[in-house]
Amino acid sequence: MLTLLAALVYERQREITDTLADPLISTVHRIGARAERRVTQELVSEFRKVAGKETHAIAETVSAVVDIVKTTLDKCPPELSGDVMDRGIALTGGGALLRGLDKRLGEETGMPVCLADNPLESVVLAAYDCRNRSRCT
Repeated sequence: MLTLLAALVYERQREITDTLADPLISTVHRIGARAERRVTQELVSEFRKVAGKETHAIAETVSAVVDIVKTTLDKCPPELSGDVMDRGIALTGGGALLRGLDKRLGEETGMPVCLADNPLESVVLAAYDCRNRSRCT
């Protein structure tokens, strides 16, 4: 009996594989989509916790960020710094949620500073976009 079953499976191997492949692929795609949504939700939740912290608790870190931005702008080629001066600095990510960072950067650099509409989501979406583009090339 076992030999007969083995022969049947061997003869219909391609049909069995094709039949199982479609549900497996569909399941993997659903798991991937759920995982991406969960990662996005967790990141947003964690960054919102940071946004609620008192500003004085992270003053040293903010000063370091401001110094790094100023140093980077000093080292920029003139054409790039001209573009930044014209268009301004766009804040994205968790740092953009720090109250007053945009104002302080603007005061320290003398440049316009704006916040992304959805700073956390913009980082995640850009990373996702880069990941997808790198797979295509």
